[in-house]
Amino acid sequence: MQFVAAHTRFFDDFILFVLPEVKQVVFLGVRLNTRAFRLSFPPQTRLYEIHLPKLIQYREIILQNKQANCHPQAIALEEVNLEFLKPALNPTH
Repeated sequence: MQFVAAHTRFFDDFILFVLPEVKQVVFLGVRLNTRAFRLSFPPQTRLYEIHLPKLIQYREIILQNKQANCHPQAIALEEVNLEFLKPALNPTH
């Protein structure tokens, strides 16, 4: 559990460090991330949270009565097959 806490703290600190320079943040594979509700984002910050549709629906139920500190936008994305990338990642010369 200590690793998860250190991992979360590291990324929280990084995000807060770069916030004065950015207006948009994208989280891919957001899972049950609550940064939009925990961190002090500038009010104009746009936060895009991308994950599978069922997980986004679950998060919306859990967080429905919570007030975010920015403008989060959940984006549902079905699983993507990336097999077409294999030749580019493992070229056989």
